[in-house]
Amino acid sequence: MKKGLIFALAAVALAAALSVSLAGHIAAISAIMQFYPAANPVYFVAGSNAGSTDVVGKTITVSISPNGTQAQVSVDLVYGENQYLDLLEINVTNPPQTLYIAADPTSTIFNSTYIDLTDSRIIIYNTTGYPIANISFSQLATGQPLPTGGISADSIGTYRIDMIVIMKDGLPLPSTPFTLTLKVYYTKSSETPITS
Repeated sequence: MKKGLIFALAAVALAAALSVSLAGHIAAISAIMQFYPAANPVYFVAGSNAGSTDVVGKTITVSISPNGTQAQVSVDLVYGENQYLDLLEINVTNPPQTLYIAADPTSTIFNSTYIDLTDSRIIIYNTTGYPIANISFSQLATGQPLPTGGISADSIGTYRIDMIVIMKDGLPLPSTPFTLTLKVYYTKSSETPITS
């Protein structure tokens, strides 16, 4: 009888220990999962001029990655200054402290044979239409994340991206459009993004 009671008590103790351990693991998993929201708080969307006609009568193509962290713009150019307004937008649903933009350095729009990289640029405007960043192609061509400035807690909304491209004279116009691939990064602190 005593032996049976001892086994019963041991079984109860083991069940209690497993219950506590399992609850601890579930709590740990729940805590980890809270760090990964279902949707990115900062992401690209196509601007109002995406899909419209460019300067040579062809379609402006804007492609967005499934999670919105990368975008590619494809446009045709003529000699001199080419202005493309509201090609891309950045939606901010939960403001980070700092927003960063980086470009793929292999983007064909960084071809210095055709493009004036110093004067060509993208301009980013905040939710009130005020320019917060004016970034030259020579900066973007490095591929490094570039800060666009802090975003305050009341700055939830849409940030517009315009592009101005200066094409050099004296060369035949390319038969294929130029592409620019951008990535968006954001931080919750003053630290800069890690680069490879």
